[in-house]
Order: sequence, then C-alpha cells, then structure tokens
Amino acid sequence: MIKNGYSKFNLEILEYCDQDLIGREQYYIDTLNPKYNICKNAGSSLGRAHSEETKAKIAAKGLGRKHTDQARAKMKGRVASDETLAKMRSIIIYVYSSDSFTLVYTFASARKAAKMFDSHHNKITNHAQSGKLFKNQWILSMKPLN
Repeated sequence: MIKNGYSKFNLEILEYCDQDLIGREQYYIDTLNPKYNICKNAGSSLGRAHSEETKAKIAAKGLGRKHTDQARAKMKGRVASDETLAKMRSIIIYVYSSDSFTLVYTFASARKAAKMFDSHHNKITNHAQSGKLFKNQWILSMKPLN
C-alpha cells in the first residue's frame, strides 16, 4: 500500500473470527490467491525470498549489534537439563496419509522431516503436536497412531 498508494486499494473485513486465525488466513490465501501477498503460508515467512538489497540492509543493521549486559547475564550458564536433552534427541516424526491413515514416512527428527517437506522444523513440531493437517494431505505425529 505504501509503494502503490492507499487510493489503489480497497480494505474490507472478510470475516470475524477469534479462533484458528492462521487456519482462516490460509483458507483465504488459498481461495483468493491474492496478488500482493508475498507469503503463501499463513503465519510463516518460509519460502519468501528477500532481494539482494534487502539482505544487505538486514546484514548492515546487525553489524556491531551487541547484547546488553543484562541479556548476557541471563544467557550465561544456561544449559538444557539432561531430561530436556533426552527429549530433544528422541523426537520421532511419523507421517501418515490423511485419506487412509497409512504410515508413509518416519523421520528421526523434526529437522529431517522439515528438509524432506521443504518446511521449518518448528512448523513440523507444531503440526505433530496439534494434529492439524500438514500441507493439506499429511497427518504428523510424535507417537505411532496405531
């Protein structure tokens, strides 16, 4: 809107909702296929490519940036517990087809599943925990469904 001018756009409320906001946003992205929406996945900037100019600006902004003494003090000595480390190592992602609940893939980690599906490991973990359909065709789980 800033680039093309406010007068060239019409803003209207499509729906009022207070739950599953990301799901509803994804519905409208998929249904309306908006021309000006940069991100094709609701709630994620995954797959969005920055221009070389933007990358340079981001890099320049971060140069010379340092954590405050207070932030460094908070981070100092923080180590994950043995229990947390064990949990992190033992996450197995099971991928089932949504139509037949047939086990299709098993991954030793969310990162490996993310690589296969060209996604982010946090998104894989979130879908495995929530039970929401992933990419409209997969059911992800951290436990066998059978």
